[in-house]
Amino acid sequence: TLSQKNHDVYLVLTKYPVWVGRHLLNKLLRQKDYDFSRYNNFKLIRPLSLLPNFLLFSQRLATLNQKSINWFIFFFISIFKRPLLWCFDPEDAEIVKRVKYKAITLYDCVDYFSSLNPEAENRIKKNETELVNHVNHFFVNSHILKKIKSKIRPDVNLVPQGFDLESFTKVVLTNEEKQEIRLIRKSLRLIPNPKV
Repeated sequence: TLSQKNHDVYLVLTKYPVWVGRHLLNKLLRQKDYDFSRYNNFKLIRPLSLLPNFLLFSQRLATLNQKSINWFIFFFISIFKRPLLWCFDPEDAEIVKRVKYKAITLYDCVDYFSSLNPEAENRIKKNETELVNHVNHFFVNSHILKKIKSKIRPDVNLVPQGFDLESFTKVVLTNEEKQEIRLIRKSLRLIPNPKV
C-alpha cells in the first residue's frame, strides 16, 4: 500500500547480493544484473558483495563480506532524505545501528527466530536485542511475541495478523471465467446421485 500511495519502496535483498566482479563483467557486456524490477513505486535491489559466494568458506570472510553489503546499504540509504528502513530480520541490527540518525527505523517482528546451533542461537538473540533497542519503532504480530519481546523493550506495538474479509469476498471474474464456471456446474449436474 505504500507504493500505491506514491511512496518509493525499495526491497533490498540482503541475502542475495551481486558479487562486484559479476556486476562489472555484466556492465562490460551491457547485461542487466541489478535485479531492479518495478511495480508502481516498488523496486527490488540486490546489494553489491565484495566476495563471490564460493569464497565465503570461513567466518572471517563471511563477516567481511557482510560488512561490505552493510556498507552498500548504508550508502544507498544515505541518498534519500530521512527514509523509512523497515526490517524483518535480526541480522539487520548492524545496518540499523549505522543509519540510526539518517533513517526512521522500524522492526516488524513476524516470527520467533531461533536455531538448534547454540552459537547461532546466541548470535540471533544478541542481534535481535540490539535491533529492538536501536529501532525507532518496534512491532510484533501476535500476543505471544508481544509478551516475549516486551521483556526486551516495553513499548512494543501489537499489529495482529489478519486480512480484509470484504476484499477477499468480492470476486471479479472475466467473461471467460464465468463461462468456465457455468460449464463446470453443468458437468457436475450430469453426475448421477449420490454425489461424493
